Amino acid sequence: MSTAQASFRVLWPRIYLLGDTLTQHAFRICGWGQIIAECYSRRCDVVARGFSGYNTRAWRHMLPVVLRPEDAAYVAAVVVMLGTSDSADPRDPVGSHVTLQEYAENLENMLDYVESCGVPNDKVIIVTPPPIDEQLWLANTKRQGKETHRTLSSVTKYAKECAKVGSKRGVKIVDAHSEFLKDAHWSRLLSDGVNLSPAGSHKLTTLL
Repeated sequence: MSTAQASFRVLWPRIYLLGDTLTQHAFRICGWGQIIAECYSRRCDVVARGFSGYNTRAWRHMLPVVLRPEDAAYVAAVVVMLGTSDSADPRDPVGSHVTLQEYAENLENMLDYVESCGVPNDKVIIVTPPPIDEQLWLANTKRQGKETHRTLSSVTKYAKECAKVGSKRGVKIVDAHSEFLKDAHWSRLLSDGVNLSPAGSHKLTTLL
């Protein structure tokens, strides 16, 4: 191999998926990250950074590790889907709850950072947190011996706040929350009341 060949490096455009457990599971069989990766095969690398239990507070500290200014030139899109963990009951033992006000502030901070890296608004997509099936989630956690409570009313408030922040900042908004609820049988879009089922993943990628 010649010196020129050895130094040649191809850097593909990257699609960043940033989120919590819904993004961590994105590359399960028929997961939404897997679907996106297949759709953009040979054109973009899909970088999924999802961490179960992570809220926007944790992501404020994590974001500079995941996305750096020198990465901006290769960014095709940054997809942010957060709010499911933030909207947890304050008494939840996982401790992921943050107030609605802090949630909005954290999202703004994240968008400030992405912008400071040189990523334009038209490459940033904010996805509202999908709805939660309370009974399905409660039954699932009880089976695992760790009963935790999540409510549809709470996550709805965070979804609305998410859309409000996105509108204020001029980034693209995918209102997964509202779109899921338009399905008469929207619970089928969730595997355990919170995480996406294959049908939910397909729905989300269609919206994106």
